Amino acid sequence: MFNQGALSGWRMRRKFFYMVGAGALILGIILLLFWSTIFPTPTCMDGRKNGGERGVDCGGKCARMCIADVTPLQVMWTRPLQVTDKVWSAVSMIENRNALASPNFAYTMSLYGETNTLIASKSNTIFIPALTRMPIFVGGFEVNGKVPKFASMTITNQGDWYTPPQVSQGLSMNVSNIEFAGGDTPRLTARITNNSLYTLTHVPVSAMLYDTASTLVGASETYIDSLDANKSATVFFTWPRPFTMPIGVKDVLPRVNPFTLTR
Repeated sequence: MFNQGALSGWRMRRKFFYMVGAGALILGIILLLFWSTIFPTPTCMDGRKNGGERGVDCGGKCARMCIADVTPLQVMWTRPLQVTDKVWSAVSMIENRNALASPNFAYTMSLYGETNTLIASKSNTIFIPALTRMPIFVGGFEVNGKVPKFASMTITNQGDWYTPPQVSQGLSMNVSNIEFAGGDTPRLTARITNNSLYTLTHVPVSAMLYDTASTLVGASETYIDSLDANKSATVFFTWPRPFTMPIGVKDVLPRVNPFTLTR
Protein backbone atom coordinates (compact mmCIF):
# COMPACT_ATOMS: atom_id res chain seq x y z
CA MET A 1 0.00 0.00 0.00
CA PHE A 2 1.43 3.36 -1.11
CA ASN A 3 2.35 5.60 1.85
CA GLN A 4 1.89 9.21 0.78
CA GLY A 5 3.15 10.55 4.12
CA ALA A 6 6.41 8.61 3.95
CA LEU A 7 7.06 9.83 0.40
CA SER A 8 6.41 13.42 1.42
CA GLY A 9 8.77 13.10 4.40
CA TRP A 10 11.51 11.62 2.20
CA ARG A 11 11.13 14.49 -0.25
CA MET A 12 11.41 17.02 2.54
CA ARG A 13 14.55 15.34 3.90
CA ARG A 14 16.08 15.25 0.41
CA LYS A 15 15.24 18.93 -0.08
CA PHE A 16 16.79 19.69 3.30
CA PHE A 17 19.99 17.82 2.39
CA TYR A 18 20.15 19.65 -0.94
CA MET A 19 19.78 23.00 0.84
CA VAL A 20 22.44 22.10 3.39
CA GLY A 21 24.80 20.95 0.64
CA ALA A 22 24.18 24.07 -1.42
CA GLY A 23 24.72 26.25 1.64
CA ALA A 24 27.98 24.47 2.46
CA LEU A 25 29.14 24.89 -1.13
CA ILE A 26 28.34 28.62 -1.10
CA LEU A 27 30.04 29.02 2.29
CA GLY A 28 33.10 27.18 0.97
CA ILE A 29 33.29 29.45 -2.07
CA ILE A 30 32.98 32.54 0.15
CA LEU A 31 35.73 31.26 2.46
CA LEU A 32 38.02 30.58 -0.50
CA LEU A 33 37.41 34.08 -1.84
CA PHE A 34 38.03 35.80 1.48
CA TRP A 35 40.48 33.39 3.12
CA SER A 36 43.49 35.61 2.45
CA THR A 37 41.64 38.51 4.07
CA ILE A 38 40.38 36.57 7.06
CA PHE A 39 43.60 34.55 7.54
CA PRO A 40 46.38 36.44 5.72
CA THR A 41 49.65 34.66 4.97
CA PRO A 42 52.41 36.06 7.21
CA THR A 43 54.77 38.38 5.35
CA CYS A 44 57.76 40.54 6.27
CA MET A 45 55.76 43.70 5.64
CA ASP A 46 52.47 43.13 7.49
CA GLY A 47 53.40 44.99 10.67
CA ARG A 48 53.01 41.85 12.81
CA LYS A 49 55.35 39.44 14.58
CA ASN A 50 54.38 36.18 12.90
CA GLY A 51 55.67 33.43 10.66
CA GLY A 52 58.70 32.67 12.85
CA GLU A 53 60.01 36.26 12.91
CA ARG A 54 62.27 37.32 15.80
CA GLY A 55 60.61 40.73 15.89
CA VAL A 56 58.00 42.69 13.97
CA ASP A 57 58.86 42.11 10.29
CA CYS A 58 62.51 41.30 11.11
CA GLY A 59 64.69 38.29 11.76
CA GLY A 60 63.79 34.67 11.04
CA LYS A 61 62.75 34.32 7.40
CA CYS A 62 62.86 38.09 6.87
CA ALA A 63 65.84 39.65 5.09
CA ARG A 64 65.79 42.65 7.43
CA MET A 65 67.59 42.02 10.71
CA CYS A 66 66.13 43.09 14.03
CA ILE A 67 67.91 46.13 15.44
CA ALA A 68 68.45 44.23 18.72
CA ASP A 69 70.73 41.85 16.79
CA VAL A 70 72.84 44.68 15.33
CA THR A 71 75.97 45.94 17.09
CA PRO A 72 75.71 49.75 17.29
CA LEU A 73 78.05 51.72 15.04
CA GLN A 74 81.17 53.10 16.67
CA VAL A 75 81.95 56.79 16.12
CA MET A 76 85.75 56.90 16.27
CA TRP A 77 86.11 60.67 16.02
CA THR A 78 84.49 63.78 14.53
CA ARG A 79 86.38 66.84 13.23
CA PRO A 80 85.31 70.30 12.05
CA LEU A 81 87.31 71.64 9.09
CA GLN A 82 87.54 75.22 7.90
CA VAL A 83 87.06 75.69 4.15
CA THR A 84 86.74 79.49 3.92
CA ASP A 85 86.03 82.28 6.40
CA LYS A 86 82.29 81.62 6.01
CA VAL A 87 82.07 77.92 5.17
CA TRP A 88 83.13 74.86 7.15
CA SER A 89 82.79 71.10 6.75
CA ALA A 90 82.87 68.17 9.17
CA VAL A 91 83.94 64.54 9.07
CA SER A 92 83.07 61.59 11.31
CA MET A 93 85.00 58.34 11.15
CA ILE A 94 82.71 55.44 11.94
CA GLU A 95 83.20 51.70 12.25
CA ASN A 96 80.59 49.05 11.40
CA ARG A 97 81.48 45.77 13.12
CA ASN A 98 78.48 43.90 11.69
CA ALA A 99 78.51 41.55 8.73
CA LEU A 100 75.42 43.53 7.74
CA ALA A 101 74.84 46.64 5.62
CA SER A 102 72.37 49.47 5.97
CA PRO A 103 71.04 51.31 2.89
CA ASN A 104 69.34 54.05 4.93
CA PHE A 105 71.34 54.95 8.02
CA ALA A 106 70.21 58.40 9.23
CA TYR A 107 72.36 60.93 11.07
CA THR A 108 72.73 64.61 11.96
CA MET A 109 76.09 66.42 11.83
CA SER A 110 76.39 69.55 13.97
CA LEU A 111 78.94 72.32 14.60
CA TYR A 112 79.22 73.99 18.00
CA GLY A 113 80.91 77.13 19.33
CA GLU A 114 82.95 77.76 22.48
CA THR A 115 79.99 77.71 24.87
CA ASN A 116 78.50 74.56 23.30
CA THR A 117 76.15 76.77 21.32
CA LEU A 118 74.84 75.15 18.18
CA ILE A 119 76.10 76.98 15.07
CA ALA A 120 74.73 74.81 12.27
CA SER A 121 73.53 71.27 11.60
CA LYS A 122 72.60 69.07 8.65
CA SER A 123 70.74 65.75 8.47
CA ASN A 124 71.01 63.05 5.84
CA THR A 125 70.92 59.30 5.17
CA ILE A 126 73.83 57.22 3.94
CA PHE A 127 74.68 53.67 2.89
CA ILE A 128 76.84 51.81 5.42
CA PRO A 129 78.79 48.80 4.05
CA ALA A 130 79.35 45.66 6.12
CA LEU A 131 82.51 45.28 8.23
CA THR A 132 84.04 48.61 7.38
CA ARG A 133 85.59 51.77 8.76
CA MET A 134 84.58 54.79 6.70
CA PRO A 135 84.31 58.58 6.85
CA ILE A 136 81.02 60.46 6.75
CA PHE A 137 81.66 63.85 5.15
CA VAL A 138 79.29 66.81 5.36
CA GLY A 139 80.19 70.07 3.66
CA GLY A 140 78.72 73.50 3.08
CA PHE A 141 78.10 74.62 6.67
CA GLU A 142 77.55 78.40 6.67
CA VAL A 143 78.77 79.67 10.03
CA ASN A 144 77.80 83.37 9.68
CA GLY A 145 80.98 84.72 11.21
CA LYS A 146 81.12 82.23 14.08
CA VAL A 147 84.06 79.93 14.71
CA PRO A 148 83.22 76.25 15.34
CA LYS A 149 85.20 74.62 18.14
CA PHE A 150 83.99 71.06 17.77
CA ALA A 151 81.63 68.89 15.74
CA SER A 152 79.30 66.08 16.70
CA MET A 153 77.51 63.36 14.78
CA THR A 154 74.21 62.08 16.19
CA ILE A 155 72.62 58.86 14.98
CA THR A 156 68.97 59.71 14.39
CA ASN A 157 67.89 56.33 12.98
CA GLN A 158 69.90 53.10 12.92
CA GLY A 159 68.11 52.28 9.67
CA ASP A 160 67.34 48.84 8.25
CA TRP A 161 70.08 46.21 8.28
CA TYR A 162 70.47 43.35 5.83
CA THR A 163 72.95 40.69 4.83
CA PRO A 164 74.70 42.31 1.83
CA PRO A 165 73.34 41.17 -1.56
CA GLN A 166 75.34 38.47 -3.36
CA VAL A 167 76.42 41.06 -5.92
CA SER A 168 78.55 42.65 -3.20
CA GLN A 169 81.05 39.80 -3.58
CA GLY A 170 81.66 40.78 -7.20
CA LEU A 171 82.28 44.46 -6.54
CA SER A 172 85.78 45.77 -7.01
CA MET A 173 86.75 49.45 -7.18
CA ASN A 174 90.41 50.25 -7.71
CA VAL A 175 91.99 53.61 -6.82
CA SER A 176 95.24 54.56 -8.55
CA ASN A 177 97.33 57.55 -9.69
CA ILE A 178 96.65 59.62 -6.57
CA GLU A 179 98.37 62.97 -7.08
CA PHE A 180 98.37 66.00 -4.80
CA ALA A 181 99.50 69.51 -5.63
CA GLY A 182 99.76 72.11 -2.88
CA GLY A 183 99.96 75.87 -3.29
CA ASP A 184 97.32 78.54 -2.90
CA THR A 185 94.57 76.25 -4.23
CA PRO A 186 95.48 72.64 -3.34
CA ARG A 187 94.32 69.99 -5.79
CA LEU A 188 93.99 66.22 -5.56
CA THR A 189 93.30 63.85 -8.47
CA ALA A 190 92.84 60.07 -8.60
CA ARG A 191 91.85 57.39 -11.06
CA ILE A 192 88.85 55.20 -10.17
CA THR A 193 88.40 51.90 -12.04
CA ASN A 194 85.22 49.83 -11.97
CA ASN A 195 86.37 46.21 -12.01
CA SER A 196 82.88 44.81 -11.44
CA LEU A 197 80.34 43.52 -13.97
CA TYR A 198 77.89 46.30 -13.16
CA THR A 199 77.30 49.86 -14.25
CA LEU A 200 77.79 51.98 -11.14
CA THR A 201 75.78 55.18 -10.75
CA HIS A 202 75.96 58.11 -8.34
CA VAL A 203 79.09 56.77 -6.64
CA PRO A 204 80.32 59.00 -3.77
CA VAL A 205 84.09 59.38 -3.55
CA SER A 206 85.64 60.90 -0.42
CA ALA A 207 89.11 62.46 -0.19
CA MET A 208 90.89 62.62 3.16
CA LEU A 209 94.13 64.53 3.76
CA TYR A 210 96.21 63.93 6.91
CA ASP A 211 99.32 65.71 8.08
CA THR A 212 102.52 63.88 9.04
CA ALA A 213 101.11 63.32 12.55
CA SER A 214 98.05 61.55 11.07
CA THR A 215 95.71 64.40 11.99
CA LEU A 216 92.93 65.13 9.51
CA VAL A 217 93.47 68.57 7.96
CA GLY A 218 91.32 68.47 4.82
CA ALA A 219 88.44 66.53 3.32
CA SER A 220 86.08 66.74 0.39
CA GLU A 221 83.61 64.60 -1.52
CA THR A 222 82.50 64.28 -5.12
CA TYR A 223 80.30 61.92 -7.14
CA ILE A 224 80.79 59.82 -10.24
CA ASP A 225 77.49 60.05 -12.11
CA SER A 226 77.95 56.79 -14.01
CA LEU A 227 80.80 54.36 -14.57
CA ASP A 228 80.41 51.35 -16.87
CA ALA A 229 81.89 47.95 -16.09
CA ASN A 230 85.67 47.74 -16.66
CA LYS A 231 85.91 51.50 -17.24
CA SER A 232 87.82 54.23 -15.40
CA ALA A 233 87.17 57.84 -14.45
CA THR A 234 89.32 60.60 -13.00
CA VAL A 235 88.03 62.44 -9.93
CA PHE A 236 89.14 65.93 -8.87
CA PHE A 237 89.15 67.64 -5.47
CA THR A 238 90.15 71.24 -4.80
CA TRP A 239 90.40 73.46 -1.73
CA PRO A 240 90.13 77.29 -1.82
CA ARG A 241 92.97 77.98 0.60
CA PRO A 242 96.43 76.50 1.27
CA PHE A 243 97.16 74.03 4.03
CA THR A 244 99.54 75.30 6.68
CA MET A 245 101.20 71.94 7.32
CA PRO A 246 102.74 69.26 5.07
CA ILE A 247 100.37 66.58 3.81
CA GLY A 248 101.44 63.09 4.81
CA VAL A 249 98.62 60.67 3.91
CA LYS A 250 96.15 61.01 1.05
CA ASP A 251 93.12 58.67 1.04
CA VAL A 252 90.58 58.42 -1.78
CA LEU A 253 87.61 56.25 -0.87
CA PRO A 254 84.82 55.32 -3.32
CA ARG A 255 81.65 53.85 -1.81
CA VAL A 256 79.28 51.62 -3.83
CA ASN A 257 75.75 50.79 -2.68
CA PRO A 258 75.05 47.19 -3.83
CA PHE A 259 71.33 47.63 -3.15
CA THR A 260 71.09 49.96 -6.16
CA LEU A 261 73.21 48.08 -8.71
CA THR A 262 72.10 47.61 -12.31
CA ARG A 263 73.64 45.64 -15.15
